Amino acid sequence: MLIRTCYVALTITLLFTACQRRIPPEYEYPRGWVTEEHPLVRAKSLSGRVVDPSGAAMQSVLVELMTPDFKRRLAATLTTDKGEFRLHGGSGKYYLRFRYRAFNDYLVPVLVTPSSAEPFVVRLEISD
Repeated sequence: MLIRTCYVALTITLLFTACQRRIPPEYEYPRGWVTEEHPLVRAKSLSGRVVDPSGAAMQSVLVELMTPDFKRRLAATLTTDKGEFRLHGGSGKYYLRFRYRAFNDYLVPVLVTPSSAEPFVVRLEISD
């Protein structure tokens, strides 16, 4: 019984950790030509979807949890093949940067509150 309980707990843990794609701390994309600063967004969690100007999902976008001045990265992940991302964090204010080759950098403060209902969708613009 104990072995089965441990197996179930391990399986559940692996399922939740698989949602976040771990990357090396030094992993970077080059800076975009333009840095777009966006107003505060309210979200239910630090998860969402990244799309291109046509609305298509963007895979392997670097999503970074930053300090309030956007100078230091605290955590990072890459979007899935469906453009989805997930970072860990409870209620509170966070600062996210989205970066991908040939696209503008996207900076946005996010207020995580359980009452938020809108899905968090980021639309990256192609650099000129």
